Amino acid sequence: MQTGRPFSIFQDNKDISWGQQWKERLDAELFNVTFLIPMITPSYFNSSHCRDEFEKFQVREKQLGMNTLILPIYYLDADQMHEETTEQSQMAAVLSQRNFADWRNLRFKALGSPEIDEQIAVMARTIKTSMREIQVEIAAAEAKPQTPPDPPRPPAAMAQFSVRAVDLSKFSPDVPTVRGRSGKKLLSPYYAYTQEFDEVISAETLIDNDGVKTLRAQMDRTDRRLKKTYADSISLAVDQIKALTLPVDVQVIFLVDNSGSFREDGRMEFIAGWLQIITQILEQRGVNSEILGFTTKAWKGGQSREQWLMDGKPVNPGRLNDLRHIIYKDFDQQVADCVANLGLMASGRLLKENIDGEALLWAFERTRTDAASHSIIVMITDGAPVDDSTLASNAGNFLESHLIATIEWLNRQFDVSLYGVGIDHQTNRYFPHGISAVSAKRFGLEVLEALPIWLETAGRPTE
Repeated sequence: MQTGRPFSIFQDNKDISWGQQWKERLDAELFNVTFLIPMITPSYFNSSHCRDEFEKFQVREKQLGMNTLILPIYYLDADQMHEETTEQSQMAAVLSQRNFADWRNLRFKALGSPEIDEQIAVMARTIKTSMREIQVEIAAAEAKPQTPPDPPRPPAAMAQFSVRAVDLSKFSPDVPTVRGRSGKKLLSPYYAYTQEFDEVISAETLIDNDGVKTLRAQMDRTDRRLKKTYADSISLAVDQIKALTLPVDVQVIFLVDNSGSFREDGRMEFIAGWLQIITQILEQRGVNSEILGFTTKAWKGGQSREQWLMDGKPVNPGRLNDLRHIIYKDFDQQVADCVANLGLMASGRLLKENIDGEALLWAFERTRTDAASHSIIVMITDGAPVDDSTLASNAGNFLESHLIATIEWLNRQFDVSLYGVGIDHQTNRYFPHGISAVSAKRFGLEVLEALPIWLETAGRPTE
């Protein structure tokens, strides 16, 4: 009624008929669903299917850079909403931060009562508002200059694209594996349809002369605010890092997820501001550092996907978006020369989708070009790898399996230490070492507290 258009509702206990493959049907429908309306009860948190459904929808929000697609209804008191240590409470913590509808006192009301009707109308208005925001986001993402397509390939050329065009498993000696239902390991190689359109780019090339002054001013304000608010903690960290006796010649790479979800609540501004402070402290101690970012050049597939479409959409095409790897500060630059670059990161202009496994391999390759005997890679992320185009045309765990295999492989390299830092998201599912979950505002405090240990243990086997 409020949108004036048909509005389909998928209800998992109603719309999956008897005898259907439950999980497969649910996964297929979730890809087409726009909003998730979980009914919060104690049993909701105890259901593995509900948790899986919820996590998949968090990925959907991440794809669009929004946090308004999960609309919880608190229907029955659940202890998990107040606990702090269980797996279920991690999901509850996210739900409790949402603007949920509290229906606990309404469950005794009859359907059709004025109180129920009023709450349904409120929810309908919320959905209508979010639908408009989604339409604006998608329209902005698709409003890009269109280039004339190349002439269609002849049938003979199409045949060669029906096999894997580029195999990226060469980066990792161990081919990524997954386990089947029987427990047997199954080969799961990772590959890209094409790497022709990928780019590694320095941030300064993306900033015009007029923008440098504005971006530097923005970062100067953020720098002053953080140093004033957390002066004591920063001073303590400076003293601790200065006093360190480093066991080996060590360098640090900060690898930052530049996905759309980092637009929320100014999170990227805090990340960039803290990285400026942290790398300044490392610079004073004589520890070399880099700041790298990873994203894609387009939403929902770029030229790679267009090439795949022209080639007749062969099955299991592999990665279908164009990588954009960004150098905000390289080992040879001083922090003071990269302030505008970090301002570009903070602005959020480059944030799109995230393909994490290849980003880690890129960071690892960069450690090979410097003379340091040991490298620390700190990956800053807020969740699972997400690229809509790739996940729609390959196995659902295609990107995630490669990330997990890459992390396992890197953790076996004697001259690299890998740490994950989760921003408002638990990352210990992927990274055995690091900071599992922290807010963007406190990100720098947690990293400064951990850095002395990471530096002192560089070169030692991790447990």
